Amino acid sequence: MEPLSLAVGFAGLAGLFSVCVDCFKLVQVSDSRSSDYGILQTMLDNQQFHFMAWGKACGFMDPYRKNSRFDDLASSIRNQRIEQTMEKIKSLLTNGDNLKEMYGLKIQRAPLGSKFIDTPTSSAFSRAFQSTKAFCNTSLQRRAQIVGSVRWAVSDRDKFDRLVQNLRDLLCDLAKLTEDIGVTDSQQLIVEYEIEMIDDELSLEAITAASACDVNDEILSQAASRRLKTVKEQSIANQSVRFDDSVSMLSAQHYTSSVSTLIEDGDGIIIPEIGVTRIPLPEWRKMKTRTGIIPWLKILVVATSSSTDSLEMRDYIQPLSRTNSLEGNPAIVTRERLLRIAINSHTLLSILKRITGCNLTPKHNVLVYPFKPIILYYDSLRNYRTALGDKLGPHDPQAQKVAVESIAKIPKPVPEDDVMKHSGEEPLKSRREFEELECLMGFIDTDMQDLLNIRFQIRDNKLQKILFEHLWLLFQPGVIVISPKLRAYQVLHVTGGRRIIDIDNHSKTEGLGKIDHMNYDTQEGYAVISSRQRSDLVVDCFYMDFNGEMYGPRPQRFVIPEFVGERDIISLPIYPPNNAQVNEGILEILQERGRKFARCAGGRRHIYNGATLQEWDPGHRDTCGFCARNYFIQELRNTEVIIDQMAALEHCRNSGCSWSPPFGGGVIARATEANRREVFETIDCSKPNCRTCTDVFNDAVIDLISRDQFIRSSRSLRAIQQDELDDQQVILLPNRICGYSLQSHKWYPLHVDLLLSIEKPCTSLDDIILPDGYKEMLTSLVRGQPPGVSRIGYYLRPELDMVVGRRRGIVILLHGAPGTGKTSTAEALASSLSRPLFQIKIAALMGTSREMEQYLTQSFHLAERWDCIILAREADALLQSRTKTDHEGNTMTSIFLDALEYFSGILIFTTNRVGTFDEAMTSRIHLSLHYPQFDMATTMNFWKLNLRRLKRNPNVEVYERDILTFAHEMHMRLRCNGRQIINIVDTAIALAQEEAKRSGEETVTLTERHVEVVFKSSQKFRDYLTTLHGETEEQRTRRRMDLYGSDIVVHTT
Repeated sequence: MEPLSLAVGFAGLAGLFSVCVDCFKLVQVSDSRSSDYGILQTMLDNQQFHFMAWGKACGFMDPYRKNSRFDDLASSIRNQRIEQTMEKIKSLLTNGDNLKEMYGLKIQRAPLGSKFIDTPTSSAFSRAFQSTKAFCNTSLQRRAQIVGSVRWAVSDRDKFDRLVQNLRDLLCDLAKLTEDIGVTDSQQLIVEYEIEMIDDELSLEAITAASACDVNDEILSQAASRRLKTVKEQSIANQSVRFDDSVSMLSAQHYTSSVSTLIEDGDGIIIPEIGVTRIPLPEWRKMKTRTGIIPWLKILVVATSSSTDSLEMRDYIQPLSRTNSLEGNPAIVTRERLLRIAINSHTLLSILKRITGCNLTPKHNVLVYPFKPIILYYDSLRNYRTALGDKLGPHDPQAQKVAVESIAKIPKPVPEDDVMKHSGEEPLKSRREFEELECLMGFIDTDMQDLLNIRFQIRDNKLQKILFEHLWLLFQPGVIVISPKLRAYQVLHVTGGRRIIDIDNHSKTEGLGKIDHMNYDTQEGYAVISSRQRSDLVVDCFYMDFNGEMYGPRPQRFVIPEFVGERDIISLPIYPPNNAQVNEGILEILQERGRKFARCAGGRRHIYNGATLQEWDPGHRDTCGFCARNYFIQELRNTEVIIDQMAALEHCRNSGCSWSPPFGGGVIARATEANRREVFETIDCSKPNCRTCTDVFNDAVIDLISRDQFIRSSRSLRAIQQDELDDQQVILLPNRICGYSLQSHKWYPLHVDLLLSIEKPCTSLDDIILPDGYKEMLTSLVRGQPPGVSRIGYYLRPELDMVVGRRRGIVILLHGAPGTGKTSTAEALASSLSRPLFQIKIAALMGTSREMEQYLTQSFHLAERWDCIILAREADALLQSRTKTDHEGNTMTSIFLDALEYFSGILIFTTNRVGTFDEAMTSRIHLSLHYPQFDMATTMNFWKLNLRRLKRNPNVEVYERDILTFAHEMHMRLRCNGRQIINIVDTAIALAQEEAKRSGEETVTLTERHVEVVFKSSQKFRDYLTTLHGETEEQRTRRRMDLYGSDIVVHTT
């Protein structure tokens, strides 16, 4: 029965305590216009607050408690004395009939049906602690017949002072009754803490003045003076705290133990209890109502959600209000998901600041999911804890107790240097640091296991699927990522991909003035304005490129929009290669391609076999009108191309294309700005309707620190030479390389993998049937010219050239009947010398004189740059004799002759109408070779040459003797030139292949029958032309003034 009676007794004491608190409202100064009104009212409010602090320390203000801290079998007498003292307080403040003579009280009753309303001119002390009194009014049992029905007015100051003194004596009696259990110390901590929450300089001055008048109240006087000094030094008088403390204090009653358990360190700072305070998210801002360390909470304050996904959590977050209060018991969380963590400890904030390098302060001590400072620095935190534990050694609780007692005996005014000398203080601080860190690490290992597991799986390259909210862990600075098109990039910075908690954009992060106008290389479809729920994940990357001279980094930004559920990592726009891909050698493939890029970028000629790329860079055609109009995918089959990045850039500048790939800039120079709405949650402050203050730590600095650390350690973010490329930089080279087609005379973005090297000349002069002496003359003339650009200086001889800048190139004319090997000679000559053959298209010269001049200038420039041999086929259309009537033809000839004056390469003309040449052209020709029609011997040799070409194929069987016999007979009936013979052979082998295919044979057999079929068809066509024109081909040639005969014309200059 005894425990039950004690519980009932405690309930009665708690009810009596609440009535006494309300009784303080009954007394007021008679004349509020008095100059002493503020001081007098503050003196009374002071005693009321001391009484409330005492009750809170005893546990009377905790509605969930059923007994007192000091309830035991020997406490009944003490409880009776406490009850008697509180009855005196109640009688003192309510029994006006007996006391009005002693204190001059005048009773004032409220009109019927109404209650007294607090005057707006309440004291500064009362305004500062209105929330504490509001707590008592809302949380404790009240007597309705007392509150708001009567009031006592005191008109004499001396009597008012005597009333306050009697109250002070009664409160001292209460403190003495319970001082053996530490209520006095706890009461002092409560007073000092509440004073520390006041930032209003005017209120602090009023409280200081009032407490100075009350000479018996040193606790309040010292606390107020100390706080006033701090506020003045910090110059934050405009940041008066007006938090709804009733909400905070009521929350504390449920989530913490009694305030009497608070302890104080040697510097007078209140130290929260080691542990974790868990709060449902809907109640978060009802308790975490202010910035700073809250002593009655534990060192970790966690907001949780029972939902498996926090999509709907924003609907539970109520707008901040000074009138929000807890309604009923908070729901018990069954499946917790961490959403907020408040680091409620100076020690832990200091440790995190030291390890992360971030300025974590009590003012911004809330971390939001996914808690980047903790997850990214988990290993460092664990190592720090291990090192600290090794330094401290085994824990001895008895030694710690002795150290605490020794520190408690140190006088407060002792200088800091002297305090540090006391043995045991530093070990105690280190032990406290270790214990708090141990609490944090235990919490991380238990409650953040999912995030840590994701991080570890990513580090070990074992993760196959991933949620959108975990993507940021996948793309940390320095990670090599690849795209589905097998392009490699290196991550520079990552941001976004998180829940938007600033739903109403109080942070002013997004808007018309915040749109990113920088000329970044962006992924198609990037949206600057985020959705209302999650921001896009933005990954800043770079890759290596070549500008024709140096290798350097170029920016590339990828944007991954939100997706629902798990997704295969390899389905993302970019992703780190997994173990399977690494084992398959994907990095080696990228390295080999990068090395091939470096080899090809030197300006060599190659064979390209495949489709061209769509554009120079991803997204380029969206910004370049020229490329959007002129570029499309083409198929280049066995096309000879020249790789020259610098020349391609020059072409783009001259043609109107905007492609100009500079190194650096973009996201390399400046990281993508983080969305402030991800880490901004408004918190109440002193400014009316203010929504711009927050206590959430902006963890974007974590991403920037990681970015800066990578930049300082990387060698890839600068321009380098080819011999400086390492294996990692080679991987980052693109699959795009700039190439010029020697067939179409156009620039294309080419795929590096489709480039084939020209191992050896496909044809040589030995494969060409030429008259005696031709090969020697050609090779000796061409080989005598110095190759490359150096030849320019070789020909600039002042004693020979009167005009400075004039160059002496080599001009060769090959003329004769069609199909006699003129073009083949030029091709074989270029092949044997391993030099490209640049063919000038006569059709491209049929425009205006300006267009013709530009084309010739560009063609000659590229030919000299690449050491090409220029071939101008059917040159008679270009260099025909000038006349008095053909002005357009005269202009074309003059432009070409002028261009030749400043050309230093090798130019070969071929024509079968040399009779139409302009006389000025003949003086510029260094070597002129005539190609006569094929005689019997030449014809048979040419047949043998083509049949040997077929016999190189092991799947082709050639009846050479029969075919040559038929060819001999055929020549007697109808002459064929070299081109016609090639056509006959190619057509005949096609017929043989079709027959082998129908019969299912693997070997193709070419007989004289196939050749005869093709020959007869060709003969019919030529007979038809003779009948149509009324003359043979030889007669038509003489009429056209082609004038080729049996004489060989050779002249040099």
